[in-house]
Amino acid sequence: MSDKSSVKDKIGLRSKTYEEALDAERVRQFAESTGWQGEAHAIPFTFLTVFRAGERELFERLGFPLSKVLHAEQEYSWQSAASIGQRLSYSCVFSSCTEKISAKVNLRFMEFTTEFSSVPERQAVAQARMMIVVRDWTPEGAQ
Repeated sequence: MSDKSSVKDKIGLRSKTYEEALDAERVRQFAESTGWQGEAHAIPFTFLTVFRAGERELFERLGFPLSKVLHAEQEYSWQSAASIGQRLSYSCVFSSCTEKISAKVNLRFMEFTTEFSSVPERQAVAQARMMIVVRDWTPEGAQ
């Protein structure tokens, strides 16, 4: 693969900004389905998983099929508390990529970071970091 066609050239690619509410019913359903045992009316720490539009947009723009994706890791850090009914804006960035390419294996370890802010205050609320492994995929135009 030539350097000019490497997916690493796309590091820094950012999704558009999305906005969603922390809907009480959606939070309740998520808490129930995950077995979360936190306080009533609290947001489960991993609830941000449901806000994936930015990641999906970047997957599509990068051009790899979901059938080639393995989920490797997910991490959340909260800068401030969130509450039911609060609106959040978020966007996702393709933040890093490590490639393991040889005659026997074709793996890309790709990290995506999503930043969440309160609306309309624009105060940082949380960050989600996701690592995926994309296997047996060659970016369009690669040698």
